[in-house]
Amino acid sequence: MHDTHAALTAWLTLLRALQLNSATILAALTQCNDVVALTHHSRASLHALGFVPAAAAHIAHPPAATIERDLHWLASSGATLLPLTAPTYPPQLAAIADAPVALFVLGDTTLLMQPQLAVVGSREPTAAGRRFAAQLATNLCGAGLVVTSGLAR
Repeated sequence: MHDTHAALTAWLTLLRALQLNSATILAALTQCNDVVALTHHSRASLHALGFVPAAAAHIAHPPAATIERDLHWLASSGATLLPLTAPTYPPQLAAIADAPVALFVLGDTTLLMQPQLAVVGSREPTAAGRRFAAQLATNLCGAGLVVTSGLAR
């Protein structure tokens, strides 16, 4: 088993790879079973696992400064990287075709196992719109739903 830093670094490396999708990552992980070990495979081995040359090259030589910035952001923001392989990854989301390979979560990750509803709004709401959205979210939470946001902006 690897430490959390090594696993986070491996996931961030995979997430930053060009032309790499969830299906390819999950297929590779079913053969490798370890995200850290996967990121230490040779380019040829990654290619054999279905990785395109650009993705294999990225994984062989990840941009260290970018990965360090990502790790710093995770630590300073309080965000959690929740990979698709985590037991707390939302099962409804995992069931869709090409589910996101990882989520960046601000807040309690255990809430993702509860009934959820996404509230989508305007990028430039009016003051009345903001008040309405806040009241709507409060009422939904009061009814036992978790209000989920994609944090698009």
